[in-house]
Amino acid sequence: MRFTSQTSSDGVTEQFFTLDEIPGVLWTPEDACGSRPLILLGHGGGLHKTAPGAVSRGRRFAAEGFAVVAIDAPNHGDRPKDEEFGRITAGMRAGMAAGENPGALVAGMHSYLAGQAVADWQAALTAVQRLDQVGVGPVGYCGMSIGCGLGIPLIAAEPRIRAAVLGLLGVHGLAEDAARITVPATTTHRT
Repeated sequence: MRFTSQTSSDGVTEQFFTLDEIPGVLWTPEDACGSRPLILLGHGGGLHKTAPGAVSRGRRFAAEGFAVVAIDAPNHGDRPKDEEFGRITAGMRAGMAAGENPGALVAGMHSYLAGQAVADWQAALTAVQRLDQVGVGPVGYCGMSIGCGLGIPLIAAEPRIRAAVLGLLGVHGLAEDAARITVPATTTHRT
């Protein structure tokens, strides 16, 4: 893990990092030392680790004593876009324009991204838990939209995650992974 910048304001330290090719940001209470609860924060589709909502939640949770980490999902934010993702995205848009089931199209994209996203999150989790200001406290996951779609397979695969908040995802195709989740999880949706 290589930190590329650090700023502190309003009692929160924000550190940008790269881990191999994974760009991320870590928010902690200013002058944090010792283990604390960690929240993995998954951003929405088409967004990135520093989308306004992610920054707001990250800073708010850090001000309350948590460590919070967000990474760019594969093919999002500062990550390079690969040809297959471009093909899937174009097919998804064309399918929606033709009246195809958008849930099935989005589920196909999530399936493509999930394998890499799970491995990326596991690597980021291991790296931040080695830091003095984070440690090996309890871990939760919060993901909306694509953060939910990629979070479900992560939560099913990662025993260090002990609770989750998921929402704003109306697609099918995650039932098998969701059935393997054994931690407390809550969902949210727009009304």
